[in-house]
Amino acid sequence: MSGKKSRRQGLEGKMSMPGFWNNQETAQAVVGEISALKSVIEPAEELGRSVRDLAELFEMAQAESDEESLGHLEKDLANLTKKCDQVELQGLLSRPEDSKNCFFSIHAGAGGTESCDWVSMLLRMYTRHFDRKKYSYEELDVVPGEEAGIRSVTLRVAGSFAFGRFSCETGVHRLVRISPFDSAKRRHTSFAAVDVVPEVDDDIDIEIKEDDIRMDFYRASGAGGQHVKLGGANYS
Repeated sequence: MSGKKSRRQGLEGKMSMPGFWNNQETAQAVVGEISALKSVIEPAEELGRSVRDLAELFEMAQAESDEESLGHLEKDLANLTKKCDQVELQGLLSRPEDSKNCFFSIHAGAGGTESCDWVSMLLRMYTRHFDRKKYSYEELDVVPGEEAGIRSVTLRVAGSFAFGRFSCETGVHRLVRISPFDSAKRRHTSFAAVDVVPEVDDDIDIEIKEDDIRMDFYRASGAGGQHVKLGGANYS
């Protein structure tokens, strides 16, 4: 947590520098990162204060043998335990990209119409989850299935630590059920792949060292290409 505090202080120092707001895109990115860090730091600090207050109240109630107050404090402790679990999870999201928005894609796999229907079911499930967790999302691309469902869909999900929270959903999801599309009512297995990638800034600088470039030259052979020099660059 101390590392996150130092990071926030450094970013807040940048905001006070002359000309900070001249580049609106960079400034907004800094403000967004500060907001994300605050969403982790402030709940942890508030939780610490609540724990200290609860400990003091418990000592007072125990000293006075106040059973009623002890009963209330027991309920408060259960609520604090749940909050502690949430703060702990938030604190685990320490990768630089965890705080970013993300692109959330679902693709149908083997299974034809069954898999396309499975993708539409997953889409409903995830969008309802985003709604409950107060994440905003927009549909960037969708390819409908030939008969029913969705072949693939990509969403942009925005919110505090969107990538960190949803990156664990990456992978293949399987559904086994009696098919509503099969007149024989046979059991079918459907697959869908979920991919989650962080949203990155457009101003990324890519530096290719000259030592990493290797030039290879060849001669073409065959009709119409005798002794033609070809060159190519390989990046390693």
